[in-house]
Amino acid sequence: MFRLDQILHELNICEPYKPSATTTRHERFINKLSGGLLLFSGVFFLLLLCLALWCGFHQPGQKILWLAQVLYILCTLSAVIALFLPALHGLGQLFRWKKEAMAELVYEIDHDETAAGRLSPYSRQELEYAQFWLRQKNQPPAGAGWQRFR
Repeated sequence: MFRLDQILHELNICEPYKPSATTTRHERFINKLSGGLLLFSGVFFLLLLCLALWCGFHQPGQKILWLAQVLYILCTLSAVIALFLPALHGLGQLFRWKKEAMAELVYEIDHDETAAGRLSPYSRQELEYAQFWLRQKNQPPAGAGWQRFR
């Protein structure tokens, strides 16, 4: 008798390959740097706002106007750099897509080979028998499905 239950148990253990959806160390650094620059931009903007409110009640001197210009430049530059960093990193990834795609393909093939290696103790007849019953189980009955509603 074929060892159908053992084959199905082995197939049940096998998990499909999931590509890495985690961010790399470099991407995490870019995201942290971008967030930090946006935070600095917000702090500089709040300081500039406080300075503008203070200037509403007092006559600003030349040094205060110079400080306001410096805060404005720092606020703008840090915001622009924070917004362009992830885009530049994405542009760099566009040039490396082929290398990354090939690495993912190799990992996927290796994963599938190890899963297939678990089925190597079984004969071809046993595997075809299990395949037949899996197809029978997964086929919809005749007349079922969307064709029935035509």
